[in-house]
Amino acid sequence: MRNSLGSRVVASASGAIAIQDDWFNLSSTWDTARGIADIVDSGVRQEAAITQSYMAQVYGAQGITPNEPALAIRGSLRTGSTTALSYRRLASDMRYLLTNGEPEQVALGSVFRRLEQMVTDDLAMGMREQSRRFIMANGRTTRGFRRVIRPEMSTSGTCGLCMVASDNVYGRADLLPIHNRCRCIVSPITKDHDPGDLNKVDLEAIYAAAGSTQAKDLINVRVRDVEHGELGPRIVPADAPGEADYKGYLRNRVPRWEQPYAEALSNAEKQIIDIEARIASRTERPDDHKWLDANRKSANKARTKLQQLYTSRANLAEMRAA
Repeated sequence: MRNSLGSRVVASASGAIAIQDDWFNLSSTWDTARGIADIVDSGVRQEAAITQSYMAQVYGAQGITPNEPALAIRGSLRTGSTTALSYRRLASDMRYLLTNGEPEQVALGSVFRRLEQMVTDDLAMGMREQSRRFIMANGRTTRGFRRVIRPEMSTSGTCGLCMVASDNVYGRADLLPIHNRCRCIVSPITKDHDPGDLNKVDLEAIYAAAGSTQAKDLINVRVRDVEHGELGPRIVPADAPGEADYKGYLRNRVPRWEQPYAEALSNAEKQIIDIEARIASRTERPDDHKWLDANRKSANKARTKLQQLYTSRANLAEMRAA
């Protein structure tokens, strides 16, 4: 189900990118990012609803009538960001590629691939968050949970990271460590049920199909969990560095001339969103209105500077493409 949902979300979001005709226009690309955010947030809520139904069936199959938590996921599950702020990075990617001489169609292909990666991450986070809430709501009957691999959902087969981690047992309050394009789901461990046997059947079939050499390679894979600053727990090879958070993204994928203003704008906009949320819920702090005005001024200043830079860089990109 997640595969088909992900395909629909990616297709809808790709349509918003396809009609974007000025990647150096800050206002236009921001509107595109917000449009994509609405599509993705809706997809995450659908993923949460699918997960809720699945978890209820798992408990019901064991003769347990579960407590079903509210479907209350709103907005981004990324730490320290909003969905729109995250997907605005696609425009930064496009500008980076164009100003470095990439043909537009090649650059678009790269952006579409990144979009698919981001959507997959967001849907996976929706699954694991609703799974966590469901398990927490049924703490009396749940001892923990396992990762359940889904070899039938991957065109290239179950990844070695998930296969190795499928033996792990997680506590009720834990978030499942995921990785990009992770297809795993969560299954609770109760008094009468341990999903480890499900993995065992799949793993035996995978190892048999892989042959002795490949199976040995898979068995020798070592993994570790890392805490990503934005995406939460991630699973990586034991010898791999952690994935870059937003500041790492700024350093690696945003042109140097854009970085200070992009970071200033991002910080100001996040502050504005937080303050407006407190005011809307009537939990504002004494200086919130003052800080709201200050952050709006900072955001406008950064936008003006960025647009000036984008205009000059757009001219450069046109010259290189000519």
